[in-house]
Amino acid sequence: MRVSIPSCLFLAGVFMFHSCGEQSNSRTTIPPVVLNQCDATPPTVNVKNGKSLKWDDQDHNAPIYIVDFRGQYPTSSPFPVKLGVSDLPHKIQADPTCVQDHSKCDYTYYLSVYNSSSGTAIPCSKDPVVHVDF
Repeated sequence: MRVSIPSCLFLAGVFMFHSCGEQSNSRTTIPPVVLNQCDATPPTVNVKNGKSLKWDDQDHNAPIYIVDFRGQYPTSSPFPVKLGVSDLPHKIQADPTCVQDHSKCDYTYYLSVYNSSSGTAIPCSKDPVVHVDF
């Protein structure tokens, strides 16, 4: 069977377009929240309800941060974030009031640096936000 060069190029283009489309559509994770110098970047992160989020400690002077939503929504807390990306992603789930009233879908969390020598957490001055989207 003989295949012409133009048809081979056409098929190669179709396969390349298909594989590129799969890569962009398969990306379901969002970048982690970066913790550094008692600050979270981005200060507000948008997450689809039911998706997961990671926190990444990049502060060599603060090897352990504590993230605390002070409740079970949008994820159980408090939890530690050690230097490097957190061990497991945290599933983000809106509470029932957010489901009914989307204006209540912003969750402030309290960020602190854990001092292992004293066993205490020193609060950071800024309180970042997770916003749950639907």
